[in-house]
Amino acid sequence: MTNKQKADLIAWLHLSLILLGIVSLPLVFIISWWKIVVFVLAGLSVLSWIIWKDECWITSFEKKYRKLNGDSYEAGFIKYYLKKIFNITASSGVISVILYGYIGILISVALIKSM
Repeated sequence: MTNKQKADLIAWLHLSLILLGIVSLPLVFIISWWKIVVFVLAGLSVLSWIIWKDECWITSFEKKYRKLNGDSYEAGFIKYYLKKIFNITASSGVISVILYGYIGILISVALIKSM
């Protein structure tokens, strides 16, 4: 497997986890035990951001393999692919507010559903 293929695989995995987080909000209302998934995913995400100082460890791995392939990017995963795929420019601050806000709402809803 080439470095490009590894980086692409990691990017698809990362996108899958982000999409899982997005669909988790409606799933909390539909599936009673889904709140456990929310707590695990949100907890691991927040812990990851704390340990890697506001950068996702999955992004670090993707960047590593992209660099070994001769490609690289400095932005975060969401910022980079928003620009690359949709030509949307968003600041890191805006992305952080949306991301942390959504996770806050997701955890709050999961907590309320736990009561």
